[in-house]
Amino acid sequence: DKFLSFGGGIRSCIGKGIAALEMRTMVAMLVKKYKFELLPEHAHLAGKDKHWQTNAFFLKPKVDRQDLLLKRR
Repeated sequence: DKFLSFGGGIRSCIGKGIAALEMRTMVAMLVKKYKFELLPEHAHLAGKDKHWQTNAFFLKPKVDRQDLLLKRR
């Protein structure tokens, strides 16, 4: 089962485009203001292709959780 947060078809949410724009803006602001680093216990996962899985659309880590350390730039 899939969850469509904004619905689909002719009954999709009219705010879907605005929400997507706000998310992109927020992510851009976070990347600009903070430096993201893996915690030392997850450092062995950095840059290794075998720790990632992909399908036609997505690239995601194989492990359930990767803790990040945020440092203000």
